[in-house]
Amino acid sequence: VHSGVLSVGQTRIIIVTILAGQNSYAGSSRNNVTSLPLGVWNGSFSFFQLTSPSTLDPYQALVGRSFPVLLSGTAESWVGGSDIYSTNSDISTASVHAGVRAKGQTAIVIVTILAGQSSYLSTSRNQVQSWSFGSWATSFCFGSLSSPTNLMSYRSQVGRMFAFLLQGVNSNAAVYGTDIYGDQSNVAAAAVHSGVLSVGQTQIIIVTILAGQNWYVGSSRNNITSLPLGVWNGSFSFFQLISPSTLDPYQALVGRSFPVLLSGGFTSWVGGSDIYSTNSDLPSASVHAGVRAKGQSAIVIVTILAGQSSYLSTTLNGVESSSFDSWAASFCFGTLSSPTNLMSYRNQTGRMFAFLLQGVNSNATVYGTDIYGDQSNLAAAAVHSGVLSVGQTRIIIVTILAGQNSYVGSSRNNVTSLPLGVWNGSFSFFQLASPSTLDPYQALVGRSFPVLLSGGYIGFVGGSDIYSTNSDLPSASVHAGVRAKGQTAIVIVTILAGQSSYLSTTINGVSSSSFDAWGASFCFGSLSSPTNLTSYRSQAGRMFAFLLQGVKSNATVYGTDIYGDQSNLAAAAVHSGVLPVGQTQIIIVTILAGQKSYVGSSRNNITSLPLGGWNGSFSFFQLTSPPNLVDYRCQVGRAIPFLVTADVWNSVWGTGIYTDDSDLGAAAVHNGVILNGVTYIVIVNILPGISGYSGSTKNGITSYSSSDSPGSYSFVNTSYPTGCALY
Repeated sequence: VHSGVLSVGQTRIIIVTILAGQNSYAGSSRNNVTSLPLGVWNGSFSFFQLTSPSTLDPYQALVGRSFPVLLSGTAESWVGGSDIYSTNSDISTASVHAGVRAKGQTAIVIVTILAGQSSYLSTSRNQVQSWSFGSWATSFCFGSLSSPTNLMSYRSQVGRMFAFLLQGVNSNAAVYGTDIYGDQSNVAAAAVHSGVLSVGQTQIIIVTILAGQNWYVGSSRNNITSLPLGVWNGSFSFFQLISPSTLDPYQALVGRSFPVLLSGGFTSWVGGSDIYSTNSDLPSASVHAGVRAKGQSAIVIVTILAGQSSYLSTTLNGVESSSFDSWAASFCFGTLSSPTNLMSYRNQTGRMFAFLLQGVNSNATVYGTDIYGDQSNLAAAAVHSGVLSVGQTRIIIVTILAGQNSYVGSSRNNVTSLPLGVWNGSFSFFQLASPSTLDPYQALVGRSFPVLLSGGYIGFVGGSDIYSTNSDLPSASVHAGVRAKGQTAIVIVTILAGQSSYLSTTINGVSSSSFDAWGASFCFGSLSSPTNLTSYRSQAGRMFAFLLQGVKSNATVYGTDIYGDQSNLAAAAVHSGVLPVGQTQIIIVTILAGQKSYVGSSRNNITSLPLGGWNGSFSFFQLTSPPNLVDYRCQVGRAIPFLVTADVWNSVWGTGIYTDDSDLGAAAVHNGVILNGVTYIVIVNILPGISGYSGSTKNGITSYSSSDSPGSYSFVNTSYPTGCALY
């Protein structure tokens, strides 16, 4: 009666086929009879009369039914699929491929008719090659249906697909993972969580058995909350195993992880690195990513991601990927995880990873700004960075970076990050890119992020230490000394406000150009917030950007305009007038040699102290190379450093005190602060005009007398060794 071949009260002759015992029997309700499930039992029977069909197409109407067939012969005909076969397959050949019958053996095997599939997998098993193709109306598998609670007993079947008869259960059953589930999970509850089964619904579900994973991410779906899990020895997925050439057909599955079977070499185009465009050749990308060797057949897990605005070009494992602009969707290899911090990723410097994060509140500890110490709480750092909101769950891409010498603290999005000194590992939420210039990033003033640079130096560079964003970035990196010519390296850049002028120097074989204002600037390295600059003494002549918060007058400051490097940097910035108390701002500082004396003064409610000889100095004036100082008449009383190249051919008026239209390089040689033919930093006092200037001949230069001038300047007698060129 349960099988449907007989009605209650009806008497008729029924034909039965006696079968061997089975490992499991599925319970179900049919025709008002409820059958019970059963484990291993020694004998079985079926109401299907034994037949020997060549294909199962005549049985397409029997979806969900299991019955015995008698098979024999060789394995020489066409087979479509693997584990799940199309019903137009030669069933005798398929039975050898599936391993349920040896070639030439006569055997009774049980088949179950399944719904049609959208694609069928090609594999080679037991010396039978099956074929992949598109949809077919119905499918079948070998064996009867069962309804296991979990799949731990299937661990030895990695890569195989099985059909189970499952009834969706409620949320009380334990499930571990998302899309890729730990095999101790309740399989029926996992099916509800995955969305392939509803609570109370009974349906045939196809499952792919997978190897254990290092991490399983928890999530809430369909009123089932799955749990996160660390390393576990077995997994499964409700995605049927496929071998796509690209993942473009799966663009709608953003956030989903599923297994694919890949084989072959690497012969086609790949876009991106770590994060790939879905139009990439998937087998080639898997070799590039290192998840599969060339020629190896392997099951790998992919996760579909949102489209990216750019994709990175790298050469890995003998495969060169291409860089290009946006594509509708992306993918990465592996499942998503939700680590608390990234300290275990230190050996992955330069790699990008996708994580599933839920924004947490400000109680979690974060170190750094834009570039974070890897001990930081990852989800809280994502909120601080602005890529995630508190309580929001989303996929976040992270770039692993080397450790930094310092990390700057700041307050963003109600999360306050802490400053940190030297630390061994870092990360950033900026996806790695290889831009030629930073003009597209002008809106990101104050942000620091990594870039991947390679090649020589062939383009225009504007500035020195502080560069214009239209500079050729690879060339500027060689000029700055953060990368050698021809080296491929990840470097960190910080976007700065535009400057009114940019300095020309020749460093590391690269000549940069000087020019006037540009919309935005940048420097190499992340921002820091040092208390003082004594550790920067070896960097005389260089300019650095710091993130400073103006402090009150209790901090000690030495000097005026030119400060002793033991001075409190933030207090000196307030004294200098570039930063108000309490304001946080990026400040550019020029490192100078020690001076013979420093003058004290009171400015902006800060009183600086005088000081005798000291070994290091700094100034908040950005280094420039003007031909004369006419434009500085409004800076009377200021001491300003300039980068000067000696020139004996231009005109000079005065001796000791010079008219401000005098050539600065010629006046410096005349005064004796530099030698002819060198480029050097000199410090100049801006003075008001006087009534008379006396000419003289000194150091091979004859200066002229002048009756008056609107402005004047004099040179500070510095402790720089005469004639020691900085550049």
